[in-house]
Amino acid sequence: MNKLKYFDKYQLIIGIVAIASMIVATIVFIVMVVTGTPTYDESGALTGITYNNVLQTIFIMIFLIQSIAVVWFIFRTITYKLRVKEEDVI
Repeated sequence: MNKLKYFDKYQLIIGIVAIASMIVATIVFIVMVVTGTPTYDESGALTGITYNNVLQTIFIMIFLIQSIAVVWFIFRTITYKLRVKEEDVI
């Protein structure tokens, strides 16, 4: 009988997706900040930075994917003992 592992294939896939999306989100964020356009007032003080809308949308989507993957990973980690108990009963 196969023993239930903590890092089964689904847990590994979730972890890989979370790490990959974190790396891509970091790269997109750096590009977004570098290409941002600063806005100044009359006295020369920085009032804000305008980012490219496309890059900002891509960053938000990747960040949401990363957030979902991290929450799913934590949820599967918490429920690991329950899954082991369920398999022992069956």
